[in-house]
Amino acid sequence: MAEPQLRNVAITELDRTHNVRRSLGNLAELVKSISDVGVLTPVTVAPKEDGGWYLVAGYRRTAAAEKAGLDTVPALVHTARDSSERLLATLVENLQRLDLDPVEEAGGYRQLVNAGWSQAEVARRVRRSRGHVSRRLRLLTLPDERCWRWSPRGRSPSSTPTPCPASWTRGYKPPP
Repeated sequence: MAEPQLRNVAITELDRTHNVRRSLGNLAELVKSISDVGVLTPVTVAPKEDGGWYLVAGYRRTAAAEKAGLDTVPALVHTARDSSERLLATLVENLQRLDLDPVEEAGGYRQLVNAGWSQAEVARRVRRSRGHVSRRLRLLTLPDERCWRWSPRGRSPSSTPTPCPASWTRGYKPPP
């Protein structure tokens, strides 16, 4: 794989539809920081076939930069082979943090399985045990009222559960 290139990318050219997180959380402090000193850590992007960029990592930084009034963000251009590779990079980047909740984690695994990856391949690529991946995926089969206990960000301020994106649960059948 080629060495990533650093460049400034227009925020309006970023496709931000593939985040494994359902909520970016409170961005107020990050917006203030970016307003004061700019974006210190580049986001990661991959080129789209039709022009523009897929945002691979840095969803919170991008949203905060936009709220701070920036038109561009510094970005490392990463050449991912396909959408599964982009999703894997996004998921691994988020797994390295402590605040990805179990249902969001399961949703990322589900998207990789839906793309044709086996649970064993997902486990190997994210460096988790196959049992861990399997247990997370089973969360997506729970009734909503039980599933949301595992997902604090799955609740709106009114405490009404918000549904998982359809891509997380589409086609999933638990193993026998």
